Amino acid sequence: TPIGSTTIPYALVDALKDPDVHMRWMARESLAKINPNPSETLPLLLEGLSDADRLVRSKALQNLADLGPEAKTALPALIERLRDEDDNVRMCAAWAIKRVDPQLAATLLEPEDYLPSR
Repeated sequence: TPIGSTTIPYALVDALKDPDVHMRWMARESLAKINPNPSETLPLLLEGLSDADRLVRSKALQNLADLGPEAKTALPALIERLRDEDDNVRMCAAWAIKRVDPQLAATLLEPEDYLPSR
């Protein structure tokens, strides 16, 4: 398993669950940068989609979007975030879906998925 190996250090995995929101946010950013291998990072990034903090959820969506088509297995979770209570998270989810599967995005997404509610 890559967790705890030289690929994904235990300290970084621990930081993904830190009580400090900024630490969790930065840990996701670091994870995506130091180990862009989707088979190793995808499960850890997906955990961020259920974080209590909207910034962490948004960052996880951005990191998944950066994986592009390699994150196709994450599509059900990305689609679920279109119903998030936070406008920014919903917009990040729509953007991530567009980056991961542009064809699906064209058939699934409506303009309101990108726009904040008023």
